[in-house]
Amino acid sequence: MTDDERDRPTVHALLADGTTVCIRSVRPGDHDQLRGLYEEMSPEHLRLRFFAASRRSADLAADRAAAPARPGYRALLAETQGRVIGLAEYETVDDPETAEMSIAVADGLHHRGVGTLLVEHLVSAARADGVTTFTADALSENHEVLRLFTDLGLRVGRRFEGPEVRCTIALDEDDTYLAAVEARGRAADVASLEPLLRPDAVAVVGAGRRPGSVGRALLHHLHAGGFTRRLFAVNPHVSSVLGVPSYPSVSSLPKVPDLAVLAIPADALPATAEECGKVGVRALLVLTAGLDPDQAEALMTACRTHGMRLVGPNCLGISNTDPRLRLDATFAADHPRPGTAGVAVQSGGVGIALLDGLSRLGIGVSTFVSLGDKYDVSGNDMLQWWESDGRTDLALLHLESFGNPRAFLETAALLHAQPLPAGTRVAIVTNAGGAGVLAADACAEAGLTLPAPTPELIDDLLAALPEGAAVGNPVDATAAVTEDQLRDCVDRLLRYPGIDTVLLALVPTAVAVATGENLVRAVTEGPGRRERPVAVVRLEQDLPVKLLPAREGGAIPSYAEPVAAARALAHAARRAAWLNRPVGTIPELVEVDTASAHTVAETYLAAHPDGGWLDPRTCAELLACYGIPQLPWAWAETEDDAVIAAERLRGADGRVVMKAHWPGLVHKTEQHAIHLDLQGDAQVRAAFRDFETRFAGLMTGVVVQPLAARGTELFAGVVQDDVFGPLVLFGLGGTATEVLADHAARLAPLTDHDVHDLITAPRCAPLLLGAHGGRPADLQGLEQLLLRLSRMAGDLPQLAEADFNPVLATPAAVTVLDARVRLLPRRAQDPYLRRLR
Repeated sequence: MTDDERDRPTVHALLADGTTVCIRSVRPGDHDQLRGLYEEMSPEHLRLRFFAASRRSADLAADRAAAPARPGYRALLAETQGRVIGLAEYETVDDPETAEMSIAVADGLHHRGVGTLLVEHLVSAARADGVTTFTADALSENHEVLRLFTDLGLRVGRRFEGPEVRCTIALDEDDTYLAAVEARGRAADVASLEPLLRPDAVAVVGAGRRPGSVGRALLHHLHAGGFTRRLFAVNPHVSSVLGVPSYPSVSSLPKVPDLAVLAIPADALPATAEECGKVGVRALLVLTAGLDPDQAEALMTACRTHGMRLVGPNCLGISNTDPRLRLDATFAADHPRPGTAGVAVQSGGVGIALLDGLSRLGIGVSTFVSLGDKYDVSGNDMLQWWESDGRTDLALLHLESFGNPRAFLETAALLHAQPLPAGTRVAIVTNAGGAGVLAADACAEAGLTLPAPTPELIDDLLAALPEGAAVGNPVDATAAVTEDQLRDCVDRLLRYPGIDTVLLALVPTAVAVATGENLVRAVTEGPGRRERPVAVVRLEQDLPVKLLPAREGGAIPSYAEPVAAARALAHAARRAAWLNRPVGTIPELVEVDTASAHTVAETYLAAHPDGGWLDPRTCAELLACYGIPQLPWAWAETEDDAVIAAERLRGADGRVVMKAHWPGLVHKTEQHAIHLDLQGDAQVRAAFRDFETRFAGLMTGVVVQPLAARGTELFAGVVQDDVFGPLVLFGLGGTATEVLADHAARLAPLTDHDVHDLITAPRCAPLLLGAHGGRPADLQGLEQLLLRLSRMAGDLPQLAEADFNPVLATPAAVTVLDARVRLLPRRAQDPYLRRLR
């Protein structure tokens, strides 16, 4: 096995205190550093590591770890700023599934999670190499390493042999271990964000004298916002900016800032970031835009080398409204209103719109972060921060796929103010029939249900409402309804078990006060947060959405149009259903040959180092490893071979299909590389000659298949996402699949719930379920196809893309008619392994 095959990708990860380390494979050139790791250890630590305080043992350990790669051995090191601070290694002896492992951490760096992080990465590497068990020997007095093994979350057995302990560690990836890794990662992530979001000192680099400059505006915001900690400006030309003391460089500051805000030209960023790292700055906020690839790489190298977290570049800034801090490092027009909503955005413009909208709603912000180009700190980081900051109860994330800030705010207002509904059943109460009809139509369009009241509920409501009221759904309380009557009606509906939400559609009338405020008061005088949500539609309202303060705390969301209210209620109902949904299971599959699939992929990539689309024979071989049903087919490279293949494959009607093939052909229909409904030898020969003429110099052969039966043409496929991994797609297929885009997607591996969602989510689902009296498709066969496709994507990290189109679904079977698979030379990534992006 070569060095390249043994080498694992270099990654950066966070220690328990939030500092960054590099984890990588040991190389021969690391020998002196490794020897230094042991030479700097105290005699006591050497004794605990080697059972004797021998410098000779240290030399031998460095020789072993830095030796050329060899089967059964792997060594990983942790380093920071070029210094090796830890080593973890394992070696198999007789049994390839069992390995002896050891761990060493530099003196002065214990209790910071170096050893635990190294062991997590070593466990991941061992699993990939087929190792299932670690064994380790330790002195019984070595409490630190014994506690490390115990706290990993893996099953550990101990056997005492005199002064030594023999530990056996099972490398099962169960929920206990994954939960422990996640908890450690979350704690480290939050700790790494402390210097960014709760800094003791901030320096603004690039705060100039010119009014209107970004750096000056941000410094003004920080100063005027009342930042309670130390604040500096960095500008070599002045001694102060806006009353804030200024210094010529970061290295000349009287105190090392936790956070440096960089509002400087792109070409100055790399050197300034490096200076910040060298003096000990822990976090960077980079407002600068327009970095070229070299500048971007240099910025990230400085951050990773010196362990700085980075927000940006190309961002609006950050804010923490905690009154003990009052950090407003943004150049927005106004200071965010303090509150309990955490907001993270990529687009600065959307961020400004959201802050303004939340302020108008009366929703304050706990933390605001403009992620910008998102080189480092991401939305996931912020979710973990908000989960633990003790101030945030509503998280609002803006990512690249974000659409309409107004629609987003409409849902944020409801989630912020009201409990989640138990279901989709809505009762509408109105004082004007027309407004009730509009609300009912909007609810139906949003997928909500309007259950008819029972006779008992009708009698109950009529007793509360004025004469002439009509109790259906909507409930028409008439224009004569009073505050007390409306309040009584709403309370009775909220006690009724057949209703999940109450929506009031109110309009000003000549009978009531002109603005309708008396009727609104009837709703807000009750408790703001009841067991079931309440929302209001007021057609005369000037703003799209408002929060109406309730007398007993909380608030009631009020919308200017029924569609917005219904959409918000539908989102809340879907979220409640998702939260209450049981965890699915990944079904077991039979007739799956993962080893052969790996062989197919490795053989192809050995012949095509850059990857590519598989030829029909290799593609069919790969699908057969997973028992994916394919229409019978034959490969032909000559006209005579095509005739022989057609004769063998003809069905009862004698018709076949011929498809041309050459490397790189993706869309056969667009290239007119397919002939359908061929009958007799003459038509087969004519079709082959046509391909030969039109695709001369390109075509390498043809695929001959029987003409498929009639059925529903579907699409199933996989794409590999760099962040989330394989994504399984499903929907309507055929030539119109890209035009109609009737597809759903779920992350692999698919559970039984995921498969059900994939099949029922597209608009074409009724065709599969037997709409209009038709027979349903083979749903069990369709489930199996998606599960096997998911398994293939999970097994093969080299699988970059797969398209099955069309997939023919009939009541009798589900069959892949055409398949394309693209492989790339990729390595498997452990999705649970702690690492920074």
